Amino acid sequence: MVVGTNLNVLYAPDGPNVWARHVVQAQSGGNTCPTHGDSGGPVYRKMSSTRVAAVGIFSGSLPEIIACSVWFTDIWDAYYGLPGYLKVAS
Repeated sequence: MVVGTNLNVLYAPDGPNVWARHVVQAQSGGNTCPTHGDSGGPVYRKMSSTRVAAVGIFSGSLPEIIACSVWFTDIWDAYYGLPGYLKVAS
């Protein structure tokens, strides 16, 4: 569930001035949370049992007691701000 948009997040464990800018924050319940090495991975929304929609590119997370907060770059910010292509299926 998205809980915030257009946020600037300080990644203090990675250094005194490491920021992720204009990111989306989402939270999920459960006992799994993305970790180091997952950055750059896809964030998607399940549309049906056979289809998904890209919503972003994973940036970071913070495991909490009963939830997980994650931050990601919106797919359209990445699409318009970075070189490359967005592959879509019909």
